Amino acid sequence: MAITTVREPEPQGRSKNQGEGAKSQKELAEEEVQHRKKDVADASLGRARAADVVWQQSGKALKARQKAAGARAEQQRHEGIAAEAERAGTAAEGEQRRHTGTATKAEQDQKRAKAAEREHGEAAATARADAAKAQEREKEFTRQATEAEQEQTKAEADVLKFTQQAEAAEKKQKEAEADVLKFTQQAEAAEKKKKAAEAAEEKKAAAGEQAVQQAAKAAAEAEELTAANSEVEKWSKVATDALAQAEKAETVAREQAGAAGTAKQSGTTAGRDAEKWGKTKETAQQQAKKAHDEAERLLKDAVDAAREHAQAQADAATHGRTAEQARAQAEEAGAAAEAHRATAAQARTDARTAGEEAGKQEGDAAEAQEQAAAAARAQAQARAAETEAKTAHTNAKTVQADAVKAEAEAAAKAEAEAAAKAAEAKKAKKAKKAGKAGKAGKTPEAAEQTEEPGTSDAGKTGKTIMEQVKRPFSSTKGRKWLDPADTVALRVVAPVEGPLQSHAGQTSNTGLVRSTAQMGQTGTGINVVNDTLGALNDGRDAWAGHKGSKETGPKSHQDRKKEKSKVIGLTTNSLMTANDGVKITNNAMKNAGDLGGMAALGDASGALIMAFSGIFVVRDSIVALRTHKKKDELKEHFKGVDAKRSGDLRGVLNNLGEATGDLIRECSGLSPDEPSREVLQSIQDERDRIEGLRQELLAHMASLRDYAVGKQTGKEIKRALNAGGNVARTAAGAVVIASAAGAVGGPIGSAVAGGTTAAALGGIAAYKGGKKFAKRYEAVRHPEKWARTTDAQEGTEPEPRKFEKSKDGKGNRKRDATKEGFNVLKPLEQGERQLKAQEIYALAAGPAVPAGKDVPDDIRAKMRAFLKTLNCGPEKHNPEKHDPAKHEQSAEEWEKSREEAWADSLNDPDRQKEWEDEIAAQLSSA
Repeated sequence: MAITTVREPEPQGRSKNQGEGAKSQKELAEEEVQHRKKDVADASLGRARAADVVWQQSGKALKARQKAAGARAEQQRHEGIAAEAERAGTAAEGEQRRHTGTATKAEQDQKRAKAAEREHGEAAATARADAAKAQEREKEFTRQATEAEQEQTKAEADVLKFTQQAEAAEKKQKEAEADVLKFTQQAEAAEKKKKAAEAAEEKKAAAGEQAVQQAAKAAAEAEELTAANSEVEKWSKVATDALAQAEKAETVAREQAGAAGTAKQSGTTAGRDAEKWGKTKETAQQQAKKAHDEAERLLKDAVDAAREHAQAQADAATHGRTAEQARAQAEEAGAAAEAHRATAAQARTDARTAGEEAGKQEGDAAEAQEQAAAAARAQAQARAAETEAKTAHTNAKTVQADAVKAEAEAAAKAEAEAAAKAAEAKKAKKAKKAGKAGKAGKTPEAAEQTEEPGTSDAGKTGKTIMEQVKRPFSSTKGRKWLDPADTVALRVVAPVEGPLQSHAGQTSNTGLVRSTAQMGQTGTGINVVNDTLGALNDGRDAWAGHKGSKETGPKSHQDRKKEKSKVIGLTTNSLMTANDGVKITNNAMKNAGDLGGMAALGDASGALIMAFSGIFVVRDSIVALRTHKKKDELKEHFKGVDAKRSGDLRGVLNNLGEATGDLIRECSGLSPDEPSREVLQSIQDERDRIEGLRQELLAHMASLRDYAVGKQTGKEIKRALNAGGNVARTAAGAVVIASAAGAVGGPIGSAVAGGTTAAALGGIAAYKGGKKFAKRYEAVRHPEKWARTTDAQEGTEPEPRKFEKSKDGKGNRKRDATKEGFNVLKPLEQGERQLKAQEIYALAAGPAVPAGKDVPDDIRAKMRAFLKTLNCGPEKHNPEKHDPAKHEQSAEEWEKSREEAWADSLNDPDRQKEWEDEIAAQLSSA
């Protein structure tokens, strides 16, 4: 932001008009005052701009220092990141090499494992094939052993069979041999017994007893050999039989011996076969066992080979996975190393960038510090120049006052000399007339009475004839006095009188007709006087507005509004006055005895009512729509700020000015070098203090916005209701015409004509009257409530009025407040709306105005934007359009000059009251 060089005020004694003898001392003094006033304005603007530069540049310097510190910290952080990334990259490269070695070794192990896998696979396949062959041999030998075993079993069965046969034969042989032996023995025994018997017989004597016994025994045995023979025969027979049986048994024995031999021989053969098959089986079993053992060995070898093959395969897979994992880890480590290298490179780049940014921010901070210090020095110079310019301006005003006084004294002296000369001339003339009168026979007194007043008489009064007439009589004051009575007549008496008069006319009630006509004449008499005064006031104000509309400035806006609105007011009041005249005439006719009056007068009254009511409807509808748009635009200002009114705006501004001064002093000693932490902290503390006050101002501005929006809402509602009431009054005018023509019977015509309109418009009038009473009452009862919170324009602050305090200690006396409330002639000097207008102006005014000297430029700009939306902008200050033929400027230059003139007006202390009145008028909800 550039700093505008402050122009030092010229010496007090200089005059731009030296040598211009044609100008009076008063004119020269006035020009000098204007020059000095411009010097003050320029110096104040330079001071404000310099203060704004200090605020902006100190903030920029602090932010740049903070950013520089942050950038340095970022630089260090990135350098740390780079170092860490480089270390991590080195470690990752080591990991990459390690994993690459691991992968190489694993790949070699995998190759060996795959070779072992092939070798063991082939061995397993060979072992499985040999095992299969051994198993086939085992099966063959097992089959042979089984067959041999089966043959052996058969042979053993034959051996057993033949052995059993041989044994049976041998047994039979033995039995037969036993029988042979037995029977031989028996035969021998029998022979012996026979011989013995024969010998016994011979030797009966020697062995008597034994012979007997032997004989008995032989007899017994003979008895066994023959049933009925003699013992000898028996024994012979026994012997013979025994021999025969012995032979037979011997034959059987021989046969059995042959069978036994045959059986033994067969058994031997079978035994040899069994032995042979046994050996064959044993051989086959041994071969089968050998083949089985070989198969088991080969199977074991195959299993071992398969196991080793599987192990080699698993080892190959493991080594493959290890190699793959190691390669992946090596790649990851390589990628990590690359990433770390990239990170390190980026961190180094970021560190360089942060270092460059830190250097840039430090450079910006140094530049901002230098500019802040320069602005602080410029602000001090501007403040000194402003003080000097104010002193010069005060002196110039003193000289101007002296010049005015001298001119007034010279004029008074000249007037006195002229009066003395006139008196001498008059005296001479009087003496001359006295001489003539003496000749004519008249006394001096009579001659004196015939004298016409001269010009000196007017000088005695000091006022024109119109001013002398206006002094005891004012149409404005008169109308204010009549307004309450006029409202009662219109909104209370008329709605009652109308229906009664209509009813009396229809029922031919002469007494009631005259009574209501007299009532109407009284009320209409008040109306006609009030409307006539209103027409006179509107005409006068329209003319005054027309004269002021050609000017520029805040007051000219109201003049232009008056020029338009008062012409409309003049029209409507004229129509209402005409309507009052028609009604007076009609009521006069009824009082004279014509109970029905004149229908043509009724038609005229209805038409006049419709005419002025229609004008009101159009005017109020347009105003309501414009007000609604204006309200919506006002809402857009200070969005996001919480509205909070400050109780002491003057105190906030003074504190802000003090804090700004402290900040400027802190910044005045700054240099491009980096300041100490204490200096930066002091500047930050002052800025924090200023920021808090700025936020308080913004919150206060938001509260002013809310007030303005509320007033526009009230205005919108009032205008809408007023338009609605006038719509009803327009309809009522049509009913009056219909009633006069007899189209509407009964009292309904007058009731509609008065009742609806009175309810709508009378309610608004009563509300307005009550509000005005409450404001005047509150201004006396609690004057501190809406007391000014900003500095007033010099010489415009009224003397505070003195009132007795209330006994309850809660303000001034209620009696005085109530009296003030009913004083309709006295305008409200200081109320809520005036206070809000004063505060809005103070926040928008230029630095040359005492009320706005401490307002920051950006906040001033925000409030000026608000002023534009409030219809107090440059186009209202000077509505003239750009004319290329008239203005030697482009359209852009014209608009810029108009904006500058508007800003200069806001920076003119002598126009403060005008601006406050203009803003208050724009805040009005009327």
